[in-house]
Amino acid sequence: MNPALVVVACCKRLWTSPMPLTITIALVASLSATNTSLPGDLAQVAPPSNQRPTAPAGRGAPTPPAGRSAPPIPAGSTARAGAPLRIEPPQILLGAVAPRSQNPIKFTIRNVSSKPVTIIEAKASCKCTTMNSLDGTVLEPGGTAVIDATMDAPSLPGEKDAHIYITYDEAERAVVASVRAVVRMEVEADPPFVDIRGGKLQTIVKVKAFDGKPFRVVSAGGEKPRYGSTEQIAAARKGEARTEWQMMADFGSIPSDRIMQYWIVEIDRDDCPIVPVQVRHELTGVKWDEARNTRQWMFGDSLVNAGRIRANEPYEGTIEITEYSPERGASTPPPPTWSQVLSIRCVGPEGSAEMLGTDSHGSKVVLRYRFTPNEKSAGRCIYAPIEVTTPTGTGRFYLTASVAAPPSAPPAPTGGGT
Repeated sequence: MNPALVVVACCKRLWTSPMPLTITIALVASLSATNTSLPGDLAQVAPPSNQRPTAPAGRGAPTPPAGRSAPPIPAGSTARAGAPLRIEPPQILLGAVAPRSQNPIKFTIRNVSSKPVTIIEAKASCKCTTMNSLDGTVLEPGGTAVIDATMDAPSLPGEKDAHIYITYDEAERAVVASVRAVVRMEVEADPPFVDIRGGKLQTIVKVKAFDGKPFRVVSAGGEKPRYGSTEQIAAARKGEARTEWQMMADFGSIPSDRIMQYWIVEIDRDDCPIVPVQVRHELTGVKWDEARNTRQWMFGDSLVNAGRIRANEPYEGTIEITEYSPERGASTPPPPTWSQVLSIRCVGPEGSAEMLGTDSHGSKVVLRYRFTPNEKSAGRCIYAPIEVTTPTGTGRFYLTASVAAPPSAPPAPTGGGT
């Protein structure tokens, strides 16, 4: 029997959809010579390179023990007839998760066939997902292996799709497992995006407190908020706090090449002062940061939500930089210098940025930095552009925050005395 390839597709952050976070683990195998075809929902996914995986040296398919048969399949199993491996449970529902949270994931891979099956490689292609190594693991009939993984949720609400590649031998059918979660903030736009494609440059944005705690709007899009009804205008003038507000978002006066990926609503709650709203526009999707193709890296998040910070006081954070090389092909890595961060600087008037260090994790680098807003930013909602340079090029991410005034200087000591 020919070796089979188990493929789980790559990770990508989708800006075009609402918030579900989905990780799918798919095992896709070549079929036996009976010309049997896979169902449409389990069609084979192309591997990340043109090389067909082979078993490690000395790890061919083992000879099955004499007299051993496959164990019975438990009731309620989703295993398909003829599939040698099954992932249990078939789906994990995490529910709502916090931004930047680390979420443990555990699956069991069970060999339900009558032959030993060798896992050649188990690899998470999503940089946000780390997992234990199962390379070379041999599963005897009835044997199991555990996938222990951790999913790092993004810092902002939005859809995410991540996958894992598993290569194994002696397989005939496919099984699929998935993880679902919702990355949720206490206050969000509902829906969490504005769609201004096709020249529709004005829209209403509804901002809602999902925890039921009322709030007031301080600014929207960096300006004084414009409310969506005369009733809400009157309520805002009275200083009312509500659990839901509707604002007018107007992009008509902004040149198209200056439209940002997020429209920021600033509110008066200390636990959630910044509400980022995704902007759907022709230039904020795949055309955003096209220079990533040549410098061969990109940021894990294009926007950092620093919450409420204070002028003249440093904010320390991290940003993930990941390898990106579509033009070279998945099998050809970028030059090793891509990850050597040379400098970081704020190129706007909001403050200054400096590098604290980097931590390398294979195909990703975590950059530790310090941002200090200046006094000119006090009392404002900022959207600061920060540039990072490596030997292969320069990229830009943005930091948004509600900046409070610096603390007042203590009064000068009075009195004489001896």
